[in-house]
Amino acid sequence: MNLYKLSGKYNELQNRDDLDEDTVRDTLEAIDDSFNEKANNIAGWIENNDEEINGLDKLIKQRQERKKHLKNLNKNLNAYLTGGMKAKGVKHLNFDDKRLSLRNYRQSVIIPNINEIPEEYITEKVEKKADKKKAYQDLKAGNKIKGMDLQNNERTRIE
Repeated sequence: MNLYKLSGKYNELQNRDDLDEDTVRDTLEAIDDSFNEKANNIAGWIENNDEEINGLDKLIKQRQERKKHLKNLNKNLNAYLTGGMKAKGVKHLNFDDKRLSLRNYRQSVIIPNINEIPEEYITEKVEKKADKKKAYQDLKAGNKIKGMDLQNNERTRIE
C-alpha cells in the first residue's frame, strides 16, 4: 500500500527488496534532483514504510490469534476424541489414512497456587538489565561509567 505518491525514480527504489544501506545511499546520491525534491520523496518513502510496518504488525497479531485459536481447538478436539474412545472402551481405531490409539503420556504437574508449595520446589529466574535511565542521568551529569557512553540521537521528524 503506497499512501504517498513518489516520483518514478524513488518509486522504483521503494519497490526493490534487494537494496542494502550503501546501495540506497549511493543510488540516492546519483539521482539528479534538488535536495527539496529528494527530501519530499524520501519522507514519503518513510511514511509508506511506516504504513506497511503497521499493516504487518496487525497481520502478525491476527495470525498469532489464529494460531492460538487453532491450538486450543485441537486440544479440545483431542480431549473430545479421547473421552469418546475411553467411554466406548476402544483403545485403537484404524482408518485408511490414519490410526488412532489411546496412549498414556508422562503426568503433568499442576500448581494452582505457587504460594502454597514448599520453598525447596521454587526456583527464581534472575535477569540482569542495565538501568539506562539512571545511567543517562549520571552520564549527562558528566560522570564516567565503564562500558557506557552517550550517543547523539538525531533524526528528521516527518509531520
